[in-house]
Amino acid sequence: DSAPTTALERMALKIFRMHTADAEFEPSTSGAEWWTQVIDAQDDIGFHWDRDYDMQADQGILVHPQLGTVTYLSDVGAPTVVVGHRSQLMASAHNEGEAAGADCCWPRAGRHLSFDGQLLHGAPSELARESIAPPRAECERADQTSSTGKQKASTSEQEAGSGAKGPHSRRVTFLVNIWCNHKPWGAEKLPPKIAQK
Repeated sequence: DSAPTTALERMALKIFRMHTADAEFEPSTSGAEWWTQVIDAQDDIGFHWDRDYDMQADQGILVHPQLGTVTYLSDVGAPTVVVGHRSQLMASAHNEGEAAGADCCWPRAGRHLSFDGQLLHGAPSELARESIAPPRAECERADQTSSTGKQKASTSEQEAGSGAKGPHSRRVTFLVNIWCNHKPWGAEKLPPKIAQK
């Protein structure tokens, strides 16, 4: 409900608008939750569900964004793996069971991945690569016979340049969660002192 003041806020707003162009929602309780991530190319991002962490802590309820998105700003590191396994409603429930397949999307600067926000995802270091030699199908099904429901793995071939190479390179991503009709309880605007840097 306010104008973006930084380049990252403008990018988050564009991503939100792109994914909600045909959606109906209440603007006052909808928006983009964003953050950046810079890790070593061989680092691991454990499997998890994005959620409203403060609501979980206070109410024990797991509320997820409509969509999770990853925009790659480098060409190295582990792929994002989205598993066809949905979270339970209550935090006290066991989140065990079989998964209906998985999708993998390897880093490529400028590539944009979106997926159902209720799905388990991570970036396992075992699949990391340090060079820009992705497979031919750069976003690919790990299980061609299964379906992951409404999840979407999309690529944008608007290349933004090459990432760093070598053993000390970084996996750089810009992450935006799309929330419609729910504002995460702990969501805060970027502090002005940080925005001015």
